[in-house]
Amino acid sequence: MNARFFIGTPLFAGLVFLLSLSVLAASFHWAIKDLMHAWDSKEYGHSYILPLLALWMALHRMRQKPLSAQPSKSGLLCVFGAFGLLMMGELAAFRQLAHYGFYLGLLGLCLAFLGRKITKQVAPAWILLLFAIPFPLQLSNVMAVELKLLSSSLGAFFLELLNIPVFQDGNVIDLGTVKLQVVDACSGLRYLFPLMSFGFLVAYLIKDRFYKRAIVFLSTIPIAIFLNALRIAVIGITAQWGAETYHDLEGWIVFSLCLAVLWGIVLIFLKTGKGRFDWDFFALPAPPYWTKAPKSGEVTWGVLGLCLLGAALAHGNLWQTHQKEPAQHQELVLFPLELGPWQGRQLALEDKVRKQLDLTEYWLADYMAPMQKELVNLYIAYYARQKVGATIHAPSTCIPAGGWEIILLEEDEIILADRPKRLVRMMIQKGAERQLVYYWFYQRGRSIPDRLTAKAYLFWDALVHGQTQGALIRVITPLAQDETPKAAQERLKDFLAQSLPSLDSFLPPLERLP
Repeated sequence: MNARFFIGTPLFAGLVFLLSLSVLAASFHWAIKDLMHAWDSKEYGHSYILPLLALWMALHRMRQKPLSAQPSKSGLLCVFGAFGLLMMGELAAFRQLAHYGFYLGLLGLCLAFLGRKITKQVAPAWILLLFAIPFPLQLSNVMAVELKLLSSSLGAFFLELLNIPVFQDGNVIDLGTVKLQVVDACSGLRYLFPLMSFGFLVAYLIKDRFYKRAIVFLSTIPIAIFLNALRIAVIGITAQWGAETYHDLEGWIVFSLCLAVLWGIVLIFLKTGKGRFDWDFFALPAPPYWTKAPKSGEVTWGVLGLCLLGAALAHGNLWQTHQKEPAQHQELVLFPLELGPWQGRQLALEDKVRKQLDLTEYWLADYMAPMQKELVNLYIAYYARQKVGATIHAPSTCIPAGGWEIILLEEDEIILADRPKRLVRMMIQKGAERQLVYYWFYQRGRSIPDRLTAKAYLFWDALVHGQTQGALIRVITPLAQDETPKAAQERLKDFLAQSLPSLDSFLPPLERLP
């Protein structure tokens, strides 16, 4: 067999594909590692099996109706876009962009080696694979807060149906003899995410009209919420009896019930219609998968070249080589402990916390003023250069790790020194303790409440100005017993009005930056 003949064989095309895939995976190694770290959580533990299920589904669809493999130039655009997302993810220190970039790169390889027709044929497998990409933390936290409150309300409703006296205050269910606090782990996301993935697969395997399949998939949302609320009600009943609660065991039981209810809906549709369930899906998808096997050509060589070029850029981190020295500013260690009537006491982060945050500088202090019931804690986290793994963390993603529950999360606007300032307001609770939190992001002189907008400015500043410095400003005050949130809000506003001139001095406005 001469070399020219071998190059034109499907075997050689397979080798080029494997090489392209290996180079792509090496370029996105930190994104893949980050994905697998997310899959270790209970919300996404099921994701490890999704790539295998997607591949199994794709092979079955290709086997059912073999098509000719005709490489498409659109694969080049997808691979180019994949490395573009990787670059944006690194410049904006936004992990999820790299996750979707790797997904887009895999899609590009499919288009480049198999073509549009086969890629379209296996589209359900690509949709299933999307469920393996975690939601951004900020979105997940918002969903957790909303679902937690909804589950608390439904749980209290079920208890009332059983004539059990109950009083609900946010995510706290008061049964008189015992109080239940519905934490983030009980929001229902641990059921919702895997159930939606499984629901999509089940809906795909139903060979019936589209609206029935859509109902099966969409029903996973109310099923997860309803049964999670029922679990909360059962915990309330057993807690009154003094019985011990086994959360992990109860979790598996509830998820099994979710699957049973979902399968019950499927059986109803199968019994009342002419549809069928595709049991052939569980058989081995033996070849042939195409009528004309893929061969190497201009498109496949072009994709390999793009992957090699992207890998070289990613390995050398060349898109960040133009970064300049960060703008000069006063060191935060010199931040004043006296802000008008407010007198401060400097604090320090634990070494392991500071190491984990990987920040450049920080300021942490408690301030107290005459006639105030409670203190105000000020925290400033400054990063001279932001990058993946060393970037500003939103308090909404970090505070729950300390055992605090977010019971309110919204953007707000307050007037400070006759000028409006948009920020995020949070009310957090741990047992009977409540605290009010204000925070915003500082991105090269801009005060930004929204994390995604801050990421967009970070990408722009890194690309255009070669600078990525930024900071987080956060203030917290406890609520005294019987104190209203409005009184705590006025305390934070007074403190921020006194501290704003110093904040502008240590973190200069945009017009004072080079």
